[in-house]
Amino acid sequence: MPPVIQFEVLKSNARWRQGQKVPCALGAVLEEEGLGALHEVTGDGSLRLRARLLPGSPDPWKDRARKLAVLGHPNVVPLVGFGVLDGGAFVIEERPDGEPLRRWTRQVRAKKGTVSLEETAKVAVQVAGALRHAHDAGIFHGGLDAGSVNVARDGV
Repeated sequence: MPPVIQFEVLKSNARWRQGQKVPCALGAVLEEEGLGALHEVTGDGSLRLRARLLPGSPDPWKDRARKLAVLGHPNVVPLVGFGVLDGGAFVIEERPDGEPLRRWTRQVRAKKGTVSLEETAKVAVQVAGALRHAHDAGIFHGGLDAGSVNVARDGV
């Protein structure tokens, strides 16, 4: 049985109000990446969510999570909540409809032999726009790699 976790909603949305505590279940690992493992989250059903387990103490992560929750950019995965599990932190994110860049690149190469310049430029421009928006808000990613960039199913 998956462990039941609880997170605090960081920004009100159509489903929950800011500060509300929401129970859910931590499911299977979706991805392992540098910043932390991504797990499926089940329980509510109205949103596709994932939990990112973060390394170290929860204290430095909570303030960062609050800033990320209000960032609001079309190319940034929306952050929904924050919680503590076994002395470590986790964030709840909306689960994007797409693939990590690393997997997407392998899939495109398997089909076509290479990723076109146009496809590469489209992804690069969107990543740069998201980073610029975050940097302008005083938030720095610090771990950008092909595992932390998602490409939507339509390539955007």
